[in-house]
Amino acid sequence: PGRAGFFTSLERQRIIYRKLEGPLIDVDGVKGAALDLDSLRKEGVISDFAFMHDQKDVSTLMGTWVKDYIHPAPIHDVRAYLGDKVGFYFAFMDHYCAMLAPLAIVSLAVFIYQLVIAEIDNVLIPFYCVVMAIWTTVMLELWKRRQATLAYQWALEDFVEDEPSRPEYISNKLTTYQQGVFTKEAGFVEFNPANPAMYFMDAVEDLMTGEQGGAAKRRVRKQIRKENKERIKRGEKALEEDKAMQS
Repeated sequence: PGRAGFFTSLERQRIIYRKLEGPLIDVDGVKGAALDLDSLRKEGVISDFAFMHDQKDVSTLMGTWVKDYIHPAPIHDVRAYLGDKVGFYFAFMDHYCAMLAPLAIVSLAVFIYQLVIAEIDNVLIPFYCVVMAIWTTVMLELWKRRQATLAYQWALEDFVEDEPSRPEYISNKLTTYQQGVFTKEAGFVEFNPANPAMYFMDAVEDLMTGEQGGAAKRRVRKQIRKENKERIKRGEKALEEDKAMQS
């Protein structure tokens, strides 16, 4: 196939999306623009973003799937265009509907027998419950085989989904990792990441004293004492100015 047909439309869109959100530095052979589209949308920089449809693929699916609803869905085409999740969903729905056919015959026979004898509780009900239990087990086991087959065909045996965190979660300090110390005087004080040399000196001092985080705590307390002294000086200066104005 030509260059445009080497990847599916879904794969092409995923490549573009990864290039937009990929880091600026080269990681695993991928170098991107480092654009967090979800955060940009949340902050109002962009109104929204969406993937465009491929009209050729849409027309194909309309003819082989939407309009031809009697036959099973073209699972491979659905997966190629809409993704793995949607592909597995409709594969399961096809499998479930196909397995309902023999159960429907048994259920119809039990229902007709109930109408004939005009009794809901009859001798067939216990056997019907056993059939239901067997059908449930067989249906699930056959789906496991079908799922494993599709996972092998789609190269998803070792697939682990890495769902990105929502911008609302990342921007919330209660759910975001922060590095700092907690003091009685000022509560939690976040470290300043702009000075890595200070981190190194703290690590050396902690190693020598055997107190983890001790250097940072002492520096924070020293800063708090300094701010308190400046606050007291400003208060004393304000009092002197008030006395001068009153006199």
